[in-house]
Amino acid sequence: MPVRGGIGGRTVKVFLSYRRGEAGGYAGRLADTLRQRLGARSVFQDVAAITPGQDFASAIDRALDECDAVLTVIGPGWLASATPQAAPRLFDPDDYVRLELTRALHRNVPVVPVLVGGAALPTATALPEELKGLVHRQAASRSATSSSWSRAARPGSASPTTPSNQEPADRPAGQEGRAVARRCR
Repeated sequence: MPVRGGIGGRTVKVFLSYRRGEAGGYAGRLADTLRQRLGARSVFQDVAAITPGQDFASAIDRALDECDAVLTVIGPGWLASATPQAAPRLFDPDDYVRLELTRALHRNVPVVPVLVGGAALPTATALPEELKGLVHRQAASRSATSSSWSRAARPGSASPTTPSNQEPADRPAGQEGRAVARRCR
C-alpha cells in the first residue's frame, strides 16, 4: 500500500534523474520499489512517465516543478560520460542530467545523490559551477558487494556511516529503494 501524508497530508513526489546507459537498470529497480512504497503517481521516471508523442522537455520541466525530492542515480562513469565529440556531457549546457539537477538545486528541493556500482560522490572541482552544490547533499550508496543502503562519505571525509534503519543484507532483489523511500517520506 502506498505511503500517504508525506508533506502537508499529501503524497510525496519523487523525480529520478539518471543516465540510461550506465544507471538505467539501477534507476528502474529503484523506481519500481519507490512506486510500491509511495504509489505509481508519486514517482517520475522518464521512460515510464512520458508517453510517445508527448513533448518530453515540457513533461520533465513540469515534473521537476512539482516534485518534492530528486534522486540522482550516479554510477562510476557518471562524470566520464561524453558527448559524440568526446566532451564531458555534464559540461554540455543542453545535457538533460545537468539541466535537471540545475533546476532542482535552484528550486532548493532535496537532491539525493544515489551512488551505485561503487561510484563515489564527485568533488566540486569536477562539476560545472551550477552543480557544485551537489557535493553538499547527503548521499545514499549501495556497494556492488552489499544489498544494503548506507549514507555515503563526502569527498575528503571519513568513511561512510550507516543509518540505524538500514535495510537487512538478505533483502530480496528489487527491494533496494526502501531505505531511500523512507528518507523521502
